[in-house]
Amino acid sequence: MTGNVEQHVPVFVSSTYEDLKPHRTEVQRRLVGLEQIVRGMEYFGSSPDTPLETCLKKISDCKIFILLVGASYGSVHPDFGKSFTELEYEHAIKLKIPVLVYMADMNSTAVGIPLAGVDTKHEAELNLFKEKLNREHTVSTFTSIDDLGKRIEHDVPEMLRQLDDNISIAAEKNELSEVVNEDKLRENATRVEKFWLLPRRYAGEIFPLRLQIDKIWGGWGANEELVREVGLEVGDTIGAEVAVMLTNRAINEEKDTYLFAGGAGADWLLDNDVREEDAIDCYVRLVHSSIFEQITEKRKNIVALVLVKGIRVIHNPTFDDLFLE
Repeated sequence: MTGNVEQHVPVFVSSTYEDLKPHRTEVQRRLVGLEQIVRGMEYFGSSPDTPLETCLKKISDCKIFILLVGASYGSVHPDFGKSFTELEYEHAIKLKIPVLVYMADMNSTAVGIPLAGVDTKHEAELNLFKEKLNREHTVSTFTSIDDLGKRIEHDVPEMLRQLDDNISIAAEKNELSEVVNEDKLRENATRVEKFWLLPRRYAGEIFPLRLQIDKIWGGWGANEELVREVGLEVGDTIGAEVAVMLTNRAINEEKDTYLFAGGAGADWLLDNDVREEDAIDCYVRLVHSSIFEQITEKRKNIVALVLVKGIRVIHNPTFDDLFLE
């Protein structure tokens, strides 16, 4: 591939909870807007591991570690004598994962930390932790929840570009051409077949496909972890079962592919009155991840498509619109 490619990058968000709950929500919202995978305590399913072991495993899979520091040191682990937040931070440092530190300005009246969230019991430990962070990092201080969100939107894309010059974050959708011929659609259909067989190799790529809608739309009832895993926002995402058209039939088609669309992508599908059996030409992002299944209590690998930009709708498509001769 040539040129910059949007990547679906896992980012771990670490913080205490009671003092920074709305701040975590804002950070996660901004990361979803940047089309990155959010990792954090809210998304952990049941597991035989201890809470700390679960956290450390999640951190190991991430490319960036975001640390929010407010007015609480947090729960202290009985075996290590440090807070879970500090232990998470030390694990990220051990693995040499880039760390972005954001510290609340407690002199700001708009900082958004409730009085009940101020930890006086571990004030000394918190101050020592802050001193260590200020020694080791260029710490960004936020004065409000919105200020924190804006800093995240500025800093995360820059950090990802430092990690890989080929990454562009949430690129302007207008840069994707709406002039796509069927030869390109056939070529990309073959690429998706390879993605099904070798998902880790192709995950994150973006290109146009022709899809037929097999089953329409899942909305608010969609699996929340699955929606977050594909980088979209719970409550602002719809999904449909689709079949990839113009393929060489190199893969087993008994299982449908799932297409997710959020924000403007969801609006495009609904505004164009896309229904079952209609076909669409659209840019998609290939997603390979995993979710925790409550029934089996195991993690399940998933492959899916995320709509990046709609091109056109084919209502009542003909045989020639859908299949190779």
